[in-house]
Amino acid sequence: MLSLLWRVLAGFSLLLAILALAPCVVQSQTSRPTISEDRTKLYLNGRLLLETEKDGFMSIKDVKHSPNEKRFLVIACGYECSDNIGFVFRVDGTGKRKFTARWDFIQKDQAEWAADNRSIVYYRINSTGAGPPRNAPRTGWVRYSVITGRKRYVGENTH
Repeated sequence: MLSLLWRVLAGFSLLLAILALAPCVVQSQTSRPTISEDRTKLYLNGRLLLETEKDGFMSIKDVKHSPNEKRFLVIACGYECSDNIGFVFRVDGTGKRKFTARWDFIQKDQAEWAADNRSIVYYRINSTGAGPPRNAPRTGWVRYSVITGRKRYVGENTH
């Protein structure tokens, strides 16, 4: 009888130890952003990060995490989801930065994280629906630094 009681107490102690550690494990996990069913909003842990009307896009096309999982890139649809808008966030949803501008769009989904985790390479187009002005930036591959915010033209056919 004493042996059975000892095993029950040992099992109960083990269960309490596991439950005491469980909140630490859950809190250390990072949630992933979620796109609303109608693709008009982006959430992280129930917090609204992007929405079509406020942030100036038609829908959310894709979310891509950096190789080290410390940031994520959001590609949002512009005109006909061909000339798209780019946003970058820290993994916790802070540090929101729009990195595309007028006459500087991402072609479809052609944006990827560079292996350095510090830059995004994307194929820039000026527009699919209107003729760009003479001073529009060159189309082609561009490297965007998420650290400095600077862009560097890489070339037409290189990636």
